[in-house]
Amino acid sequence: MDAAKSTRTANPPGQRPGSLAGGKAAFRAYLTAEIMLAHVTAQALGLSSADFFGLNIVGLRGPVTAGDLAQSTGLTSGAATRMIDRLEAAGFVRRVHDTTDRRRVHVEVAVGRQAEIDAVLDPGRRRLGELFLSYTDDQIGVLFDYFERATPVLLAVAEEIQART
Repeated sequence: MDAAKSTRTANPPGQRPGSLAGGKAAFRAYLTAEIMLAHVTAQALGLSSADFFGLNIVGLRGPVTAGDLAQSTGLTSGAATRMIDRLEAAGFVRRVHDTTDRRRVHVEVAVGRQAEIDAVLDPGRRRLGELFLSYTDDQIGVLFDYFERATPVLLAVAEEIQART
């Protein structure tokens, strides 16, 4: 991974060899597959894609407030509250009062349906795990470095687009 880090600034942005241009279609196809998987996973759980997205955010970030969820999803606070209502009614999340301020409510993933979520996600986890076995530890390190570094970039672009609309 150190070699990958040392070469990542070898070419100034916009002056990379043609391999990046050729990879655009592959990257777009990958993103489309990710979105499709999320969509069918949501359907399998009886959720809309937006609600599954919200559930994933709650799962990744731990207990969040409705305002946090609204900000993370780009929804209004009212729409985020309705999302939480649907997820709670379906048994995927629960509301918990803040221990220091009873007026503040946090939303966390409910454990009741975790086995169902895992059953839907496990085939993809297993197959991607098999795919990762075809990479060296250094290559996997580069992939995860990319995921960690690309996430804030993608979120920043999403915020920029949202601010313009």
